Amino acid sequence: MLRRRWPVLVVSLVVGVLAGVVSSQLAPSDIVQQFRAEQVVVANASGTGGVSVEQDSLKVTRGEIPTVAAAALGDGERPDELADEMLVTVDTDSQSITIASVSVDAGLAARRVSEVTKAFLEVTNGQRQEAERVRVGQLEETAKAAEMDLLAFDENYPDQRDPDQPTTDPVTGEPVPGGDGPDPELVSQRQALSDAAAQARSEATVQKAQLVSTQPYSSLGEQQPKRAKRGALEVPNSLPLRAGFLGFFGLLLGAILGLVLERLNRRIDTRPELAEACSLPIVAEVGFVPEKRRPTDGGALVLAGVWAESYRRVRSAMQFVHEQGRLVGSGSHTATSGSNEPGGEVGRGGVFMFTSTAPGEGKTTSAVLTAQAMAEVGVRTLLVGADFRRPTLAGVMGVEAGPTIADLTGPVEGRPKVDQVVRPTRFANLYMALSGQPTRDVSELIAATRQLVAQAGLLGTLGPPKPPEEP
Repeated sequence: MLRRRWPVLVVSLVVGVLAGVVSSQLAPSDIVQQFRAEQVVVANASGTGGVSVEQDSLKVTRGEIPTVAAAALGDGERPDELADEMLVTVDTDSQSITIASVSVDAGLAARRVSEVTKAFLEVTNGQRQEAERVRVGQLEETAKAAEMDLLAFDENYPDQRDPDQPTTDPVTGEPVPGGDGPDPELVSQRQALSDAAAQARSEATVQKAQLVSTQPYSSLGEQQPKRAKRGALEVPNSLPLRAGFLGFFGLLLGAILGLVLERLNRRIDTRPELAEACSLPIVAEVGFVPEKRRPTDGGALVLAGVWAESYRRVRSAMQFVHEQGRLVGSGSHTATSGSNEPGGEVGRGGVFMFTSTAPGEGKTTSAVLTAQAMAEVGVRTLLVGADFRRPTLAGVMGVEAGPTIADLTGPVEGRPKVDQVVRPTRFANLYMALSGQPTRDVSELIAATRQLVAQAGLLGTLGPPKPPEEP
């Protein structure tokens, strides 16, 4: 992937570095240090009850509290801006509210938190205490009403004595007036009125004491402002560091993009991919040489330069493949040079076809150089131009026009002989046959080509092998 997608990686790296350089120039000269101040208020467990930290935390940035705090801060502080600057978090487990502010001015952050917390305690506790004052007043009125009912009962029944008062004089033993004792029913009524008055008075007294001694919320005290933590993705402003950071980030994105492109790629780019796609072994491979750098001699493409060893390896691979085929063929057919049977053809010589999926991919060039590599080791080689759509063999070999394979499909009277179509070349042991003019009747040309190859081998048109020339 790195070999094929390296341009993507390089471009991503360059873009990242440039982004770092540009952003470093546009950013402030230094990273501004910020400070965080906070206070924690907790709900008192022994308070008046009914406290909800979730609901009360909303009051910090809404309603009366920002207004009261902004007025206390002065200096043109606006309630809405102050509310936006406050950070409020709630912890239901500890029943606490954290009020914080972040600013480049540590003193300003501390003052904001202090005034907002003070306003929260005053407003929230004041509202709670006001509600409790109303409740205490109600309890006191209830106690006073019960006491008035008791006094009214005593005024209506003055003769009713205390059940514990004696009915006779303890000294003289004489009956005391009213000594018959109080009416039990009236005594019970009076006792009920007395208990109700005492309970109402007790509740009023306890509630009043709680109102004075406790409040719903209290602060844990002010804390010194601390340096605010920087964000995890904050980029340093130093030119080398910023360029390095964004360059690495760009390289990472380039690698991801390269992997995506590699997954979406359906082309065959490597030797293993080709072998897997065609389910055949790759016996050899050659590199690409631009047309301007291809070696020529007298207008003909020659086996020389950087291509020579590559096509010699191709020759060796083809000879190995042919030898393997000859051994396999000889097992089922007799390999005789004069036979037209498949086994005989294998034993006599091999036929190799050069093809590709599109024009201009190097079929003719590869065929010519491979044929030259075969011929230079003494193998009689016939190079057949079978491209009837775009014939280019004559130009590559640097030869003039003459009888071609296409002429073999004409009238019988005017057909050339095989030894006229198969002509020798300037290279020892190398012969060639041109395809001729382009035509659409390819079937006849293919049949003529097969006949030409068979007759050239049977009639010995190629002649005896010539020794290879000295390099």
